[in-house]
Amino acid sequence: MTRHLGDQVSAYVDRRLDPRSLLAFDRHVTVCIGCRYAVDEERVLLVSLRADPQQGVWRADKVLLEPA
Repeated sequence: MTRHLGDQVSAYVDRRLDPRSLLAFDRHVTVCIGCRYAVDEERVLLVSLRADPQQGVWRADKVLLEPA
């Protein structure tokens, strides 16, 4: 069983991991709701930062301050 993404969410979303790890996490994210949520949130953050850097900072604060 693959471990959870944890602090590697950013590297996974950016596809900066080695091919073997990417494949393992690709499979894991399809079945793990928690990791899928973390990946989706990272993607939302990246899109908002690219669209409007000032809005992205606000969004990052909002995401980080929301209760889990």
